Amino acid sequence: MGKGYECIEVEIVGEKLCGIEEIAKKANMSESSIRRYVKMGLITPIKKEKGCYLLRETMLFRIEKIQRLRKDLGVNLSGIGIILDLLERIEDMNRQLSELMLKL
Repeated sequence: MGKGYECIEVEIVGEKLCGIEEIAKKANMSESSIRRYVKMGLITPIKKEKGCYLLRETMLFRIEKIQRLRKDLGVNLSGIGIILDLLERIEDMNRQLSELMLKL
């Protein structure tokens, strides 16, 4: 890791948090790409500790979506942000619809 910071893996309430270095390794990507995704708001770190971002390990699923959109469909990063936002809104609306249907 670049600045001499040591990142550790921690678990918080059953959730595994990893540093960017570990996430990059698991996603088979460069750390700079992960940092770019964070900077653009495509992925959100849980917290920044001693100069090191900690990310949920489940963020790998989102990174996988980003990679598919870029490689398979040729979408640029700005477009990916819009697509991911719309997908989240659809999921939220579907969840709300399911809750309403259960109440009927």
